[in-house]
Amino acid sequence: MIIFSTGTGLKKTNFDFTTSSIKLPAEDLSHKIKILGQCSNSVLYCVYSSLKEDDSSGNSLLCCRYYKYFFETGEKQLIAESSGCFTVLGNFPYGEGVIYGEAKLEEQLSISIYYQTNLDKKIKLYAFETVSIPDLFFKEGRLFVSYEMISNTSIRQMIELISVETGKTERIVSEEYSISDGYLCTGKMILGLSGDENGILYQEIVFDHDNPDLDDTGRAQIVYWNLSEQNQVILKKLEKKASFLGGVPEILVVTDYTYEAPLENTGKLYIKKGNGKYASYFIPGIESVNDIKTCDIINERFIVIESFQAVYIIDTNNFEYEKYENMDYQFSEKNIIYCIDNEQLLIKFSLEI
Repeated sequence: MIIFSTGTGLKKTNFDFTTSSIKLPAEDLSHKIKILGQCSNSVLYCVYSSLKEDDSSGNSLLCCRYYKYFFETGEKQLIAESSGCFTVLGNFPYGEGVIYGEAKLEEQLSISIYYQTNLDKKIKLYAFETVSIPDLFFKEGRLFVSYEMISNTSIRQMIELISVETGKTERIVSEEYSISDGYLCTGKMILGLSGDENGILYQEIVFDHDNPDLDDTGRAQIVYWNLSEQNQVILKKLEKKASFLGGVPEILVVTDYTYEAPLENTGKLYIKKGNGKYASYFIPGIESVNDIKTCDIINERFIVIESFQAVYIIDTNNFEYEKYENMDYQFSEKNIIYCIDNEQLLIKFSLEI
């Protein structure tokens, strides 16, 4: 049986990281910009802008252009463009291209996912309709998509596995719950999507018949689906439902779901020890009005999380953290993370073990 400690706070510190900065093309800095990753001798990034026209419901439409920027020559190459969509999803670098999803508002949300390496080669990987923004997770050529469909009062939720190389699609998780009177639930709900090269993590919520209120109840647990063994393992039973889930089986990052007044210390870090038990820590500054947006495992020692207000680098060996405000987290590779500061410089942090 796995036992969890009650939890203490991480200690604030000042890390002595090696940093360097990279100046991005000046003409793109007036727009919202997101660095996605590296492609051999270039960096892949996207530039967001709003179109002048709206859709039929009055929602603003986006244009997203994907570029490779070559540091040695200072040249950039447009490889993909998504235009006229409600929002874009994923944006995962793969090989010499990018995997992205387009969401368009029709009767429902119409989602199309593409892999593109240049303007002349656009491959559609998957398309479906849903009632809400889906979760996407990508690892080593495998794309996982979690979405839901409504039929009368029943909501069916699925997690699909798509192979980028073969195009093969496999449904690996399917659950269903129903809602009556607007807020009373029965069945199972799945939320969140993360994982590693061997499987995926998600949150499973079971509603009981005695007290089925949508906000106030639901037995929540973190489940790991092992791809090779094709089985489920319950990693942790949660005291509260989680509004965010990230990490891997050895390091879990969650934010407690709150539906009442804003609460402090809702960000939790669970680290698995050698004896099989998990130690619990709260992440200072994470609260119900400052939730976690992203979480990445950098190496065996460091992780990085981004909240709506700051970037946190966390040392999971010494249970310390440093908080960086006025900075947006962009992407990571082994031992390195990249952020953009308020002067629009791309800052490289070297996080050696």
